[in-house]
Amino acid sequence: MGERLLKALGMVFSARRRGNCHDCVGHCLQQLAKKGFDTRLIDFYDYNVTLCSNCDYECFSPRIRGTQEKCPKNDDMAKLYQEFEKAEVIVFGIPTYVGHVPALFRAWEERSLGIYGFGRFSQVLLNRVYGFIVVGSYSALSEALFRFHGLPNITWTLLRSREYGLDPLKTGLIGVSDVRARLNTLVENLAKMSEKKAQ
Repeated sequence: MGERLLKALGMVFSARRRGNCHDCVGHCLQQLAKKGFDTRLIDFYDYNVTLCSNCDYECFSPRIRGTQEKCPKNDDMAKLYQEFEKAEVIVFGIPTYVGHVPALFRAWEERSLGIYGFGRFSQVLLNRVYGFIVVGSYSALSEALFRFHGLPNITWTLLRSREYGLDPLKTGLIGVSDVRARLNTLVENLAKMSEKKAQ
């Protein structure tokens, strides 16, 4: 019986189907598959994901009411976190909306309280290798990395369509050789960090 393959999960937080983030994360997963990783891509476009809203802070209920209450949201988020927990390597594809990370990424972070309860999500984030592909702006990159500050195994790249003479609202970044080279560097970093972590 052979060794279990390390799992690499791509998570795309774009509200657009198969845009630049999808293409870039897909490229990285293809390269990781060639290196022997078991890969899967989750495109949040395909799932029912809702924001934190219209609740009574059920995730904080032990602290504020002394009770254990369930998040009232009934969507796919718990299932998405289950997939997240199965992976050793996570590749995030995050676009920039009005200078910020998109609502889907914020929902993924915010809803962690309802899924895990207060404080436990920080533990869930540990012991994984992370690659961030942010398409757009430095401010969105800063926001994307904020929750992960201090974790040891992180690599990232910021891609800006205008640097390549492309319209940010159109696909096409993956067709640029320099973009593919930068993504390949990110993949090499992920593979090296995974190997080092496994030793």
